[in-house]
Amino acid sequence: DAYASEGRNVYEQVLNLNKEEGAHLYASLVSNYLPENRVYRYNFLYNNCTNRAINKIEEHIDGEVVYVGNEQAYLSSYRSIIHEFVDGKDWVKLGQDLILGCDADISIGVKEQLFSPIYALGYVGKANITDATGKQRPLVLTEHIYKAAPTPLLSSPFAESTIWIFVLFLLLSFYFSYKDIKRGK
Repeated sequence: DAYASEGRNVYEQVLNLNKEEGAHLYASLVSNYLPENRVYRYNFLYNNCTNRAINKIEEHIDGEVVYVGNEQAYLSSYRSIIHEFVDGKDWVKLGQDLILGCDADISIGVKEQLFSPIYALGYVGKANITDATGKQRPLVLTEHIYKAAPTPLLSSPFAESTIWIFVLFLLLSFYFSYKDIKRGK
């Protein structure tokens, strides 16, 4: 419901796992949900909810997942992929650029691009599992929109304007800097 309220669809991909793979994956997820295992150090690019889910799937299949990519895929960087989703919002891009740093500019392959849920949806949907004998089967049996986003309502231009977010961030920075100076730090 939260995704739909933000105007985003929720997709479902039914995996093509055999009974043993499905049972092992399910047991791993149950174990991962235990209180002592459910907290992890999140990293937006390298250890987020998307690539963690894909890693769990890859760990519990009999074979190797082969992602179908193209030559153009290797010309991408983390930054170029992130910028695709904020096209026309230059202040958001500036904020992202400041946070991401120069490591976001390295060329990345298909496997690294799986940090993005939209890219993962496409690559996982075309991926194959190759077993020890070389036999292949698709990783995904079926795919459909699980929950479609409603037609977006018009929202306030004030709430949508990234300049206001930047101004708020700037004011908070000045406020906390002033407090630190006043305390003598």
